[in-house]
Amino acid sequence: MSVRGWSFFSWFVPLFDGLISWAWRFFALTAGPLETVLPDDAPANFSLLKPLTPKQRAEQEDAFIQGIDEESICALASRHWNNRACTLQRSDRGSFNICFFMTLDDDDAKVVVRVPIPPAVHEPWERLQSEAFTMQYVSTKTKIPLPQVYAFGQSTIRHGDTTEYPYMILQHVEGQPLDKNLHEKPEPCRRQFYAQLVDILVELQALEFSAAGSLMPRGADPTEADIVGAFSMTMNDLQMYGAPSVRKKFQSVDQFYADQYRMLWNTYLVPAEDLDRKTVQCELFALNDIKERSQLVYQTNETDSFVLSHPDLRHANILVDGNLQIQAIIDGEWSATVPLSYFIPPPRIIKSDLDVFLSVLATRKDHSPGHKHLSDVWCQTDTARFLVVQILQAPLKLRSIYYNELFPKISTASEEIAIAEFFKDQEQVSEMERRLHISEQYTEYLARNGIVDEDRRELKELNILAQELLGETW
Repeated sequence: MSVRGWSFFSWFVPLFDGLISWAWRFFALTAGPLETVLPDDAPANFSLLKPLTPKQRAEQEDAFIQGIDEESICALASRHWNNRACTLQRSDRGSFNICFFMTLDDDDAKVVVRVPIPPAVHEPWERLQSEAFTMQYVSTKTKIPLPQVYAFGQSTIRHGDTTEYPYMILQHVEGQPLDKNLHEKPEPCRRQFYAQLVDILVELQALEFSAAGSLMPRGADPTEADIVGAFSMTMNDLQMYGAPSVRKKFQSVDQFYADQYRMLWNTYLVPAEDLDRKTVQCELFALNDIKERSQLVYQTNETDSFVLSHPDLRHANILVDGNLQIQAIIDGEWSATVPLSYFIPPPRIIKSDLDVFLSVLATRKDHSPGHKHLSDVWCQTDTARFLVVQILQAPLKLRSIYYNELFPKISTASEEIAIAEFFKDQEQVSEMERRLHISEQYTEYLARNGIVDEDRRELKELNILAQELLGETW
């Protein structure tokens, strides 16, 4: 099935194909703890991984949430406000946390109690400590609007469970998540919003550090930070498998990118159900090509300094009022310090509007040295670099970003010809066959235990049908 073509399906098929590939990998990487711990850098042992199915994982998360004692949550909020009575208004569940929205009864003040969902998060207490400190640090160093952290700690919150679970109590900020259709609004509205976003990003990139990683407190001073190995969504996925993807801090840009690529590579070593030859070929070619094109991302002489980044800056995490005025940036749990070359315009917000966003940045370059610096860097950057960084930040989007956006920018050949040439190398053929064999073993394991994912199987059948209708092999 070609990623490019000359028919109506030239845009539909890549999108559909990318969705199917993403779905397979999503089901695999959100599947839960492993039966076997994987030795680091030992690909042969990936065949031993037998993760829980998505259904089993969801059942674990549901069971945790259903066991939460809402009276205990109210007691937590009350205890931090001199035992004032409070009322639970509603709860809202995300991918990694559940939030309880509370009202203090005597003056209708609103707070949020947020609890990480352990089946979805590795090292929940450590991650929460880092997030709480990072929010306090940013609040003291910048004017970026963030919810105030009132308290955080660990407490018993579930019926019949003496385990203490981490929690954070936050200011409730009035506002609505940014509209996902921002790119369809009139350009003056978008420019007004982008100007605010630019100012926030300039303040973030002005916070410089000597190493890459996540922030932790150094004593009681909220302006003094230590750097520890970064908490990241990709690392979290691999750790939830039991893989020894140990968090490390890095003091050189080279080491940082080597680790990012290692996590990207390991993501696609994780067994997935019923993989076909084409899928594995496309993944292997893209993975190797990105590695060969590392110069797209950074130069070996890049200064070993690092800036603070919010890697999950998407619509749901930006609260605005009716006039698109930013009220708060939320959910910075994966915030970390990164090389400046890894600090890019937030792709989920900008989408196809990069030119307008960069023009807004350029018009504000005289506002401060920070604005000029960021404008000089981003406005002169090849957009292919942004795409490579997007893949490193979100490995599950490898195929959709690489074949739909990156490959057409960096090659004049068709992907079919390039992939065919790549697999003339017998070593690559052997690697492909090895990965297919691991997938077969994993699929057989699921079948033997009656835990085949029928939803995933239906998606694959639809994908095969689409290929047959188009009469294409790529």
